[in-house]
Amino acid sequence: MAIEGAFAHLAGACQVCYVHGDETDQGERTEAMVTCGADALVKLWEGDEEQEPKLLEFHDEAVRAVAANPKGGNFASASEDCVVKMYAFPGGEFEGNVTRFSLPVNAIEFSSDGQLLAAAGEDDHIRIVTLSDNSIFRQIRTAFGPVKSLAYDPEGIYMACVSYDGTLEVWDIEENASVFRKKKSVDPSTGPTPSCAISWAKDGSCIYLPGSNGCVWKFMRRTWLESRLCEGKHLKALACVAVSTCGRFLASADVGGKLVVWSLSKERALAETDIGSSVSSIAWSSDNGVLAALDVDGQYFLWKDMTAGKHGGKSKDREKVTAEKEDPKDFLSDEAVDVDDDEEDIDDPHDFEDDSRGSLDDFIDDGDNEQEGTALQSERRRRRAADHPYDPLNTYRTTSLQAPQRQNAFQPSVTPVESGRRFLAYTMDGCITSRFVPESGHYSIDIAFHDTAKHPARIPMMTDYYGYTVAALGGNGAVFASPQRSEKSNSVVMFRPFDGWSSNDEWMFHLPVGEEVVCTALGDSWVACGTSKHLLRIFSSGGIQSSILALPGPIVSLAGHEERLMVVWHCGCPISGPSGVEQQLEFAVYTLTDNCKLFGGRVATSPGSELTWVGWTEAGVPATFDSEGELLLFNSSFGGTWTPVFSAKRERKSTSERYWIVGITSTQLHCVVCKAPATTPQVMPRPVLSRVDLSVPTLASDPATVDLEKENLLHNLNLENARGLLASGGGNSGQDEALRVLQASADKCKLRLFASACSADRLPRAYSLAESLNLQKALQGALEIANRSKLYSLSSKLQVLLENRLHLDTLRKAHLRTPTATGKTMLPESPAVETPEEIRTPGVRSDSQDSLHPNPYARNWDSLDRPTNPFLRPKKVQRQ
Repeated sequence: MAIEGAFAHLAGACQVCYVHGDETDQGERTEAMVTCGADALVKLWEGDEEQEPKLLEFHDEAVRAVAANPKGGNFASASEDCVVKMYAFPGGEFEGNVTRFSLPVNAIEFSSDGQLLAAAGEDDHIRIVTLSDNSIFRQIRTAFGPVKSLAYDPEGIYMACVSYDGTLEVWDIEENASVFRKKKSVDPSTGPTPSCAISWAKDGSCIYLPGSNGCVWKFMRRTWLESRLCEGKHLKALACVAVSTCGRFLASADVGGKLVVWSLSKERALAETDIGSSVSSIAWSSDNGVLAALDVDGQYFLWKDMTAGKHGGKSKDREKVTAEKEDPKDFLSDEAVDVDDDEEDIDDPHDFEDDSRGSLDDFIDDGDNEQEGTALQSERRRRRAADHPYDPLNTYRTTSLQAPQRQNAFQPSVTPVESGRRFLAYTMDGCITSRFVPESGHYSIDIAFHDTAKHPARIPMMTDYYGYTVAALGGNGAVFASPQRSEKSNSVVMFRPFDGWSSNDEWMFHLPVGEEVVCTALGDSWVACGTSKHLLRIFSSGGIQSSILALPGPIVSLAGHEERLMVVWHCGCPISGPSGVEQQLEFAVYTLTDNCKLFGGRVATSPGSELTWVGWTEAGVPATFDSEGELLLFNSSFGGTWTPVFSAKRERKSTSERYWIVGITSTQLHCVVCKAPATTPQVMPRPVLSRVDLSVPTLASDPATVDLEKENLLHNLNLENARGLLASGGGNSGQDEALRVLQASADKCKLRLFASACSADRLPRAYSLAESLNLQKALQGALEIANRSKLYSLSSKLQVLLENRLHLDTLRKAHLRTPTATGKTMLPESPAVETPEEIRTPGVRSDSQDSLHPNPYARNWDSLDRPTNPFLRPKKVQRQ
């Protein structure tokens, strides 16, 4: 059955919704249709169809979305002019602006209680606004580009969205965290059409998605198990779906113009029609009696007479039954719904099949004639049994499990666009700011340093013609990268030096089609880029492509420090655990001056978390930060492990605090404290850095010494990493002196713990602390404390420990380094010294200890000095 259309708007993206007013004393409500389109108009269709609509001309550009408050009384619109506006109903009086974005808005959605409004578009976040004061309630950062459609959970817990690239993502609003993600769920597009409107079930039990293969995808709540519904009617990709107001019916529309109404309980088509052009939007009236549709040509259609099915008229018995109804068109009335409840209690498996004979006639109220209703049911069952022989396999529904999703690649210290501004990089040295300039239509990039004494020359501003989304800042320059916008606009990587000595120091490379930069890093004399093709591309600061490495898995992030590069990638599929999805990540640290791998291993994260930041400490130790707020530092002991040194959940003063990492020293974390729902700082005003002490999670044996225990463990961690860095040759000229300063600081903390143990008469604990002292002077101080405390048994053991320590120091100094024939210096083998096991110190390690616990920082110098060619045959040894 075809329905005629009428002009509503100019051709382009259009949307429609139904708005109702407050309930009157007689229990009635006024209702009207609201439409919007490319002519920058919002039209309020009050009264009958012949009456001209009221024009609401408050937007300057094309209006892409309208939505009605489910509680009634007002409705909202969103436009390409980046503004969301509110109107009163009835009347359509303009109430004011709700919020403003920096880029066009594509979708808006009210919460079920009508107190919140969600909006999203080409900015990379979803904004939820409290309508009472227009304040921001939550701001959810999206990771898959512009948003096409939104769906608010009826219970107010989840927010679902569909992006331009076809990704469906569901967010927990309270936790501001993604709970489900499915890529390529709908056909990707580069614009707001088709709308790909999604719809929750009225009870919130599942969400319906328009599929690209002509079916409707159903995702169950919390488990997110998926299944296919409503197959066999659409031959083209679906454009949108909508659940009826009563929650029992689903309307689907495809890009070819076909509209189908389905029964959700029986999962079969009830009626269908074709409007002849691609559908842009559909909406149900409050009484479920009318389905309104808008196509991309700006025509609107009102589907009222849906009882005429595909197979023509009704039987005589049906005509007799339906004649008893006052309004034969009211096929979805409450009375019909009540009868449907009775008819669903059927044991016949054929009643649950997709029956092409089924139509809305099955849902017509059978009236008070019980005999005729029973006869009709029996006749219908006989027809189904004859046409569809019973097959028990057909009674099962096909359900597929959704595999846990890998986390996406990210660039550390990048913020989303907020009011046309964003940070492309923010480090301890400075920041890179991107600002949209309306006059030129491009972004302007500004580089500023915190310490003007170190960088006195101001870096000129740069116009961004490529749309850079990631960047990295170093002392000698900055690297920028943009994604692939289209087949003709490839991904770009560009390096800009600060102290160039020629007029053409900048360099730029265009990546091949299908490959784009996802993260960048730079050091003293190199630039690195990780790409979507699992490649690590390394350049010199002069623009020479020095190396191209194929990584074992999808890259996650990069971080550079001086001559070192840390790379993190996926080493396996994520695992669903009791706390959530466990990401399987691996890392490696390379030195790019001699092109060798220093160390690597698995990345430790909190249960159910994702990595959100990777970087280095001021001393050159790898560090990570995850979505659960846990900061971990690499530990060179035990063959290379990770140690937690900070927990946001333990340190925050309120549940609304969020920590955004900037840098790490040996004892403190430099960060920006954000207030929820914001997880990143704004560009204006400039963020204020906070310093938080690092704290290792220790067990409290004595509450009076808990802080000293934490400090002691942190000193031990810094000492182990400093020793490893010095042994690898990666330290600078002042590394020896820095190591002695660390040893003195660690011994000072240990002596305070030693004095506390002596006061508590815990002598074994005191002796263990004395064993761990690094310097001879500190051990003498421990002996004096024991003597003053009159702990003579402890004093005697410390005297033996001190004598052995002096003896070992004497042996070291006796064996001076002597030059060899090659000019190198070597330390002759020391004679075996019998040292009791109980007085060995961590600072003195035997050969067996070194073999059991290799230093992950140490390089294999023998293999570097004597490289072997795998293609040469080994020399034959002549027998004597």
